[in-house]
Amino acid sequence: MTEPSALALLAEWNDTKADRVRPTIVELFREQARARPGAVAIVDEHRSLTYRETAELSNQLAHHLIGRGLTAEQIVGISLGRSAEMVIGLLGVLQAGCAFVPLDPQWPKPRRAVVIEDARIVLQLNSGGHTKEEPDALAVDLDDWQFGSYPTEWTDVAVPGPALAYVIFTSGSSGRPKGAMIRHEAISERLLWQSKEILGFGHDDASLFKAPLSFDISINEIFLPLVTGGRLVILKPGGERDPHHLLSVIAAQRVTFTYLVSSMLDVRLEIDSGPLDSLRHVWCGGEVLTPELYERFRARLDIPL
Repeated sequence: MTEPSALALLAEWNDTKADRVRPTIVELFREQARARPGAVAIVDEHRSLTYRETAELSNQLAHHLIGRGLTAEQIVGISLGRSAEMVIGLLGVLQAGCAFVPLDPQWPKPRRAVVIEDARIVLQLNSGGHTKEEPDALAVDLDDWQFGSYPTEWTDVAVPGPALAYVIFTSGSSGRPKGAMIRHEAISERLLWQSKEILGFGHDDASLFKAPLSFDISINEIFLPLVTGGRLVILKPGGERDPHHLLSVIAAQRVTFTYLVSSMLDVRLEIDSGPLDSLRHVWCGGEVLTPELYERFRARLDIPL
């Protein structure tokens, strides 16, 4: 192959431009809440919420944040465990026109301090109080819902596609953690491509949210169902480390999409593939996927991996 033809082929392969409208997560979620208000949107170990209830609670939080003086693209730290409250927090932040950054409650204080400083966090959503190093004036505790007096209607904040949606920090294994700034239109492109071209994800589907919020695949786990009218099934904190519990949730909630690292997929196939029969798609990454594991998966489950 000549150099010009090789370059032409590379240009063709790398032309990923897609000609489509990319509504923001906020717009896509509102569309589903209006169309399917009574459908279940979120399920965690304590309760389930319809699209109407999820919209109303996140709207009340958004109005509260706006009342606190937060403005477009200011950064809110999410220091919450995996729960329905966390998801309401994310939606509330985005509907207020702000952006979020994961601030894992389990992180060591030095890492939290780096993220708070570098991301220029103006406020935190917490659960169960906050540390002495992080002043009261910068925190909103969601343990006891205090926002019932705020409007349940949508805010009038317009969120443009190029606006900042969230900041996610690297592990810091090669030095000081670095924050990547992600725009709304980038998330929308990923979700639209994933739901329409890869998964065919829709009203009858359910995604399992089991990754830490600080791990970027969590954004897909959380928002994929909420922008397509499906169900978001939230695994309890620590549940991802118990293969039997994870399998029971997949079976009970009829989860159709999940993301697994290959070592966890290996363990689950060793236990039993029966509870996995609701799955339509499994995504696997983060570790080496061996041909042997792939063949075992295909022998047990005739679905895309």
